[in-house]
Amino acid sequence: MEYSETESHFLDCPKCGHHFLHRLKVNFNTETHPEDRQSVRDGSAFQVLCPQCGAAWRVDYSFFYDQPQDQLALYCLLDLKEAASLADAIRRNLLPPEAAPTPVPSWQKYTWRVVRSLADFREKLTIFDAGLDDRYVELFKVFALNQLHVQQPDFQADEIRFARDPEQPAGARWPYRFTIVDNHRGQVAQTPFDESARPLFDQMEAHFGKDMETLFDHEPVIDLNWAKNNIPSYHTKTSPRCRAHKSGGGQGLTPCRQPYFVASCFVVFSRSLSAKPPVPPGRQPGPGDAPLPVPPCCRSRR
Repeated sequence: MEYSETESHFLDCPKCGHHFLHRLKVNFNTETHPEDRQSVRDGSAFQVLCPQCGAAWRVDYSFFYDQPQDQLALYCLLDLKEAASLADAIRRNLLPPEAAPTPVPSWQKYTWRVVRSLADFREKLTIFDAGLDDRYVELFKVFALNQLHVQQPDFQADEIRFARDPEQPAGARWPYRFTIVDNHRGQVAQTPFDESARPLFDQMEAHFGKDMETLFDHEPVIDLNWAKNNIPSYHTKTSPRCRAHKSGGGQGLTPCRQPYFVASCFVVFSRSLSAKPPVPPGRQPGPGDAPLPVPPCCRSRR
């Protein structure tokens, strides 16, 4: 059975209001269409041009993405009921009826994910392209948010994303960062996912790996809510702690109350027009920069 690559949708131009019919690609396959791999990553696959005024914008809609070379399949489904129904089918190890990416023996080896927006979809691709397990990335986000709350208790985290850092040069070893947004205050907090964070991430994988594979090997909905809901079950295990905990507070260190998965400082800056950009790593803040918060983990005794 063949499936249509495109579907017709009526769209309204956000600039001139022109109402027109446009065919959107709803089935991407990087094996049969190698160009799909790059187009979904740079966003051109989702860009629409208004035939009347020429305005360009990206459309958020439902689609299926199949990357057979890496046995990766992602559904982006805007409808909540549709997403829940499909996720349940995947959990029960059933092939979704409208998807037939590869022969049955092969699809069962796939990593299946169901996401609810184009932003979620592109974040998943960034995570998998980095060679990371998205389950640990979401758990890492929880610890990052907890750490940020200690450092900046008034900061309201409305969104947290893992993405490439545009300030990092091409070929950088760790070109990624977490960005947390406070929409109410118009602020952003950032922390790099660099050589100081990666070892902690690897320890988290080693610590929780067995449970993760046993409990969540076929879970298709991996997001921040999933991580928050499952953090309590992990707290029954002995979490790795910082050097201060291991030494009982020796070495001139005060044991912190945080798991030492995240010990980075967050640079908080305003997104208003008068705001200064975040302080680049390795440079001391200047007079016009937002102050750096003092990390609570492992403060030296005075």
